[in-house]
Amino acid sequence: MNQIHITIVKDADKNLLDSVNRLKPQLNQWKPEPISMKWLETILKNPMITMLAAKDSEKIIGMLLLINWQNLYVKKFFIEDVVVDQQYRGQGIATKLFNKAIELAKQKGLDEIDLGTSTWRTEANRLYQKLGFKTGKSKYYSLNLKDTSE
Repeated sequence: MNQIHITIVKDADKNLLDSVNRLKPQLNQWKPEPISMKWLETILKNPMITMLAAKDSEKIIGMLLLINWQNLYVKKFFIEDVVVDQQYRGQGIATKLFNKAIELAKQKGLDEIDLGTSTWRTEANRLYQKLGFKTGKSKYYSLNLKDTSE
């Protein structure tokens, strides 16, 4: 393994698209369908989203998305789509991704960073707690707008 470095992804190309589509099923086995180049470009062009990639040489081995969000009382990042390639897990790569996210949040003068995860993702939950994240007082709800069954 070479030196792992964390980069901010600015542009979509075939390598990035292939990497995202290789990692996506490891992130969510229930929605493994590949994304399109157009979808990836839409994400990267959104000024409210920052994609971080962990690279081993030029191979993307992990990623996360930072969504810049604010309301009337707080400015924050919301972290989504955290994934490290199965064969690279346990080597501190997710910690490097999070450390870069924390660094960027501090540079932007944000107040906090939020994320959500499933309770069954025990390794991820352990990592988030180790990094200083705490469970909040809020409960998140979701409304599936594509579910037409009643």
